[in-house]
Formats: sequence, structure tokens, C-alpha cells
Amino acid sequence: MLIGIAITGDSLDSPVDPRFGRANAFAIVETDSDELKSVIKNPNVSSGGGAGISTAQLLANEGIKAIIAGAIGPNAFGVLKSAKIDIYSSSGVSSAREALEKFKAGKLTKSTNATTMPHNRRI
Repeated sequence: MLIGIAITGDSLDSPVDPRFGRANAFAIVETDSDELKSVIKNPNVSSGGGAGISTAQLLANEGIKAIIAGAIGPNAFGVLKSAKIDIYSSSGVSSAREALEKFKAGKLTKSTNATTMPHNRRI
């Protein structure tokens, strides 16, 4: 299965990026072999708006079945769910390699809701 992991660098030893829509990059990994298929630099890092939606669509186009990331807003969450991509929290992991190991061991929390509020919502 192909999964995506939000990262700050360019390898499986890179730290996990706590963001989703504006994550620096995504490691695309084949879980059956632990092979790093590619690293996708996120073109939405400096996006003025809609970064989460665009990033979710980018990853859906890669054919991933799960994403491991930090903060995911409601719009991006909706796109990922529509694309049938499972969402896992990167909380408690430091590197992409550790995230992969915990994912394969079933030790990551599956997200059932967005983890951030919309930017335009006032409290």
C-alpha cells in the first residue's frame, strides 16, 4: 500500500512536518517493502489560501491510501475522505521512518475529524 508522510526534509530520516497543507514535502512509501518511492516537494507551502485542499488533491493523484500528518483542516480532511484516503496523526513521532514503523505496527491514531479549525472562523 502507498502512504504519504508529511516531512520537513527529503528522506525517511527527515523529521515529520507538523503541518499538512503547508508541509515542506511528502514521503511516498510502499508499506509492503518499506521502499521510499518518491519525495514530493509541496508546491502549496507559500500558498495564500486553499493550501490544504490543493495538497490533498496532489496526494490523491499519487494514489496513496493513507496519510500521516499533523494539523489537517476541515476542507482538506473532506477532500482526503472523499478520495478514500485514511488519515493518521503524526503526534508522538519524530521521523518519517518512525511514523512508518508505528503505522505498520498499528500504533498510530486514525483521525475521524479535522484537527484544526478553518482559518476564517472566529472564536
